Amino acid sequence: MRLQASQAGGTQRAWIPVTCRTEDAVGDVVYITGDMVGIRHPVARVDIDDPIALPGIGVLITKETDTLGVVQLTGLVDGVYSGLVPNRTLFVGTTGRLQNTPPPRPSTGKRYYQVMARAVSSTRFLIQVQDPIIIVA
Repeated sequence: MRLQASQAGGTQRAWIPVTCRTEDAVGDVVYITGDMVGIRHPVARVDIDDPIALPGIGVLITKETDTLGVVQLTGLVDGVYSGLVPNRTLFVGTTGRLQNTPPPRPSTGKRYYQVMARAVSSTRFLIQVQDPIIIVA
């Protein structure tokens, strides 16, 4: 995996260049869908109801084109979200985006909960990826 890193404000950040789907948006939590092509990793938005579409590895922070972007894997992210509650754990939601509360328990079958980050202000969060946990109905 080719990583880029920088130090900003005492927080180490790592990111990777990616190919993504046109429907993937900045702020989506993504997973790797296949082998690296050139310098880019193929990714898609996670689906917490589909074990194939997990685990989330980071957050899509920019899109250069409809299908090229950058995923941040670690460190502080600023300006991708607003309305965050400082010091709250951020979970992957049913839409594949970060949210302040755990997603609801499934009515049938199982769902995968994954903690991805912690809010440090209303617009900044620190990525802290954890393994998904299976929750059953």
